[in-house]
Amino acid sequence: MISLNKLIYPYFVKSGRNLKKEINNFPGVFVFSPDRLLSDVKEARALGINN
Repeated sequence: MISLNKLIYPYFVKSGRNLKKEINNFPGVFVFSPDRLLSDVKEARALGINN
């Protein structure tokens, strides 16, 4: 059975500022700049994704 504690959520980080760009070959997966990463991590954790 699949459960939230078995899932991972990949993050890709690139230097820069205010960057959140979707990766063409991975719909729904983004490259973030460090300043934008934390807010997305908080959103994922709110959904129950802790990895």
